[in-house]
Amino acid sequence: MTMLTTQIATAFGICISLAWHAPGTKTAASSAGCPITSKVIGWSIDRIRTSPAVKTRELTCKEIGALQSANPDSLEITTGRISGKPVICISPSRSQPCQYILADLPEEADPTSMLAEIFNYRQSPTVLNETVERLFIRPAKYIK
Repeated sequence: MTMLTTQIATAFGICISLAWHAPGTKTAASSAGCPITSKVIGWSIDRIRTSPAVKTRELTCKEIGALQSANPDSLEITTGRISGKPVICISPSRSQPCQYILADLPEEADPTSMLAEIFNYRQSPTVLNETVERLFIRPAKYIK
């Protein structure tokens, strides 16, 4: 056995995890000590963590559970503003695009450009819009 994990969850959505990993083993993505078993969510969080310009947030066990119970094909990542500051969010519903906040962006950043850069999203230059629309990225399309 290369990994032994004990996890204690409380009614408040707080998760405590004690783990021992053998040297050289790779662990799955986690947040707040709770393992993320969804390939789509884990890949998305790992992508965001690779950007040095963003400050990732920890999701609670309750949030992780809710996201993992959602259809992975419906999950979308976008940007929004919380208290006037730009953030990266994930949600299973486009009608509520910032249900779960994954990261904070620098205040001077262009959130749409940063999100596109993090996920290597290239928009077709053939359409010129006078207003900037919110960018939605479906991570499930990238990892299948």
